[in-house]
Amino acid sequence: MLQKKLMKRLTVYCFVLFLVTGSVIPVLPRLTVAEEDPIKAISESESIKLDPSYQHKPFDGWGTALVWFANVTGGWPDDIRNKLADDLFGEDGLNFNIARYNIGGGDAPETEPYMRIGGAVPGYWNRPEEYGPPEDNKDNWTEQEDWWDPENPDHWNWDADANQRWWLKAAKARGADTFEAFSNSPPYFMTRSGYVSGNWNPSEDNIKPDQFENFATYLTTVVDHLQQDMGIEFKTLSPVNEPNTNYWGAKGRQEGSHWDPASQAKIINKVKKQLDAKGLHTVVSAMDETNPQKFRENWEQYNSTTRNNIRQLNVHTYWPGQRTGARDIAKGTGTRLWMSEVDLSPGGIGQNHEDIRTGLALSERITSDVQKLEPEAWVLWQAIEDEVNMNPEHENGNWGLIQVEFDPDDFGNVKIYKNKKYYAMGNYSKFIRPGYQVINANSENTLAAINKEDKSIVMVYTNSSSEAKEINFDLSGFDIIKEGAKATPYVTSATENLEKKTNIGIANQKLSTVVQPQSITTFVVSGVSGVNEEKVTINPDKKYKLINKNSDKVLDTEKNEKSVVQNTNNHNKKSQNWSIQKLTDGYSANEIYKIVNTKTEKVLSVENGSVELQTFANTANQKWKLSSSGNGEYTFLNMQNGDLLDVVGESIEEGAEVGVWKPTTGNNQVWEIVEARVETSAAKMLKLVERLEEEDAFSDENVIHQLKLQLTTVDIFEKKGLNKKVVKHVKGLNVLLEYQKENELISEKAYQTLKANAEYLIEKYQ
Repeated sequence: MLQKKLMKRLTVYCFVLFLVTGSVIPVLPRLTVAEEDPIKAISESESIKLDPSYQHKPFDGWGTALVWFANVTGGWPDDIRNKLADDLFGEDGLNFNIARYNIGGGDAPETEPYMRIGGAVPGYWNRPEEYGPPEDNKDNWTEQEDWWDPENPDHWNWDADANQRWWLKAAKARGADTFEAFSNSPPYFMTRSGYVSGNWNPSEDNIKPDQFENFATYLTTVVDHLQQDMGIEFKTLSPVNEPNTNYWGAKGRQEGSHWDPASQAKIINKVKKQLDAKGLHTVVSAMDETNPQKFRENWEQYNSTTRNNIRQLNVHTYWPGQRTGARDIAKGTGTRLWMSEVDLSPGGIGQNHEDIRTGLALSERITSDVQKLEPEAWVLWQAIEDEVNMNPEHENGNWGLIQVEFDPDDFGNVKIYKNKKYYAMGNYSKFIRPGYQVINANSENTLAAINKEDKSIVMVYTNSSSEAKEINFDLSGFDIIKEGAKATPYVTSATENLEKKTNIGIANQKLSTVVQPQSITTFVVSGVSGVNEEKVTINPDKKYKLINKNSDKVLDTEKNEKSVVQNTNNHNKKSQNWSIQKLTDGYSANEIYKIVNTKTEKVLSVENGSVELQTFANTANQKWKLSSSGNGEYTFLNMQNGDLLDVVGESIEEGAEVGVWKPTTGNNQVWEIVEARVETSAAKMLKLVERLEEEDAFSDENVIHQLKLQLTTVDIFEKKGLNKKVVKHVKGLNVLLEYQKENELISEKAYQTLKANAEYLIEKYQ
């Protein structure tokens, strides 16, 4: 099958060659495929360039919310609950270091149970008998309003939630060092519906308008008490969870509460005030929204006071789109960002503890989340699920990393099922440890991190295809690669669970190997460190074009050499060339730059919401941060206000104004940085193709071959001085480039760079 696909593509290539050269030169694709056994086929190789010059902040770690599974299993016999705690937080387990503790709201004592097993997390309030229903008249009884008095010790029950508190102690005993408290709902007596599962209208707030102060008191008092009683330091407190949704309805199967953005802001401000009043070091985290888009929509409605009261931004990625918006909000405000909750059960896969596809899906999500969000932590929704609830008679899914029966008949016969997601998680949590720094890689399949203390790197590669894959990690971006450096692989596949493999040598600054079909492989490489100044992605000595992703036009200036606009790329127009110069002295993802127009020598600046060129004065409005997930696309964040460089109104028109705007994740805020045209020749372009090949800029070797074939022809005519033939064949090269771009066979960067060089040759010899 693979051979047929390649031959079909070959036919198209030959047709294009005929259009370009007037003749067909047969080109056979390089095949290492056994047609009778395609599963073992080795696909096209992938070259992966690591970029240590773009380093995320030191990582806080990995973890899980406790909630339902802790509310259940924390009361189990010691041997079982300790085994589960070892599996999650133990050094020989997943080595999690983060636990999120759910402060339960709690329904009224007389409420008939209606939630899933474990979902009814106990609250810490106590209702004295005098406020409860009389035994002889329960049917006509109505609870007294505002009976709860937080100043009355009798209105608190500090023995509540013993099972989840056991897990807090167990996590800490195994080395967990980062704890967050969070709430899903206020207690029932603070709600409009009388239930902690939500309002009768799930799109409306459930908290009573006069209970904000009481709820803030409830949360902060619980945190204060637990810290003193248990010696657990809660670094953060999150008062709302997935708030601006319609998920939470009265009598639902779990606690939840809708909060409009104004209500979110109100409770955030009150919680912050009470934390300060109690002298706690715990800070507010918010708003744990279900996805990055809703997170951004909520944030945009907060005023500066509320924003300043939040010292950690929490977002979930149940729908992972628009993650860069949350990233840029966090970077613009200088606030720590967590991916604080997600799990997944891939569609079309019923409950199956051995199906590698579940592990591959989790691995893909971890890699893309960390690449695009730049979070300082990645935290799973509850890592242990009810095996019975997940079976084919119920949800028939693969939620959780471990599944156990939450309501077993016999504790002597409890089975612990670790699925492939468990081991996939281990490919990350056991090797990329707190304090490590994620770096960029030009591969959506790769997550890489450096450990500066022991001068090592970790790369996790996910191969979701059914073919073995040849991969080549380019380590030339590092300053030091010690002689004899080796990589140790750990593989999770259909038949292996974090299996340690034979060491692989590093040669010529590359780690070259083959990864198995449908596998996750962690490579641990020692003896690699530093940054090679000659290989940094953004070179201050080079001139660049800044190409808008939405319009394909480039950043330019007007004739007055002050206003900034977008125009069609003109390689003779010097006003379209820019130098990107670092003003700080590190290699983090938060370095600060000035962007210099090389014609005017003035810098990109923000003035009253508009972008213009100014003489550099070292002011905030002239300074920028660059963000990228390693794919060659950037956002430019202004240090004055956190807004992004933006083509106004998403225009694609010539001369459209360029300004700044809040992060929207729109393509009009995304820019590709492409090296500006320099004097060139066909021979230099052949070397350029080789350099772009190392950056994995082409879909396969046939694309590269066609470019080299055409350029070799141009080189022959150029050396013979046959100018007309040079022009003719360079124009043919442009036809080929247009075809490759249209069919997504070439990266935008490679297309723009080669196109610029080709146009130079046409101008030179025409």
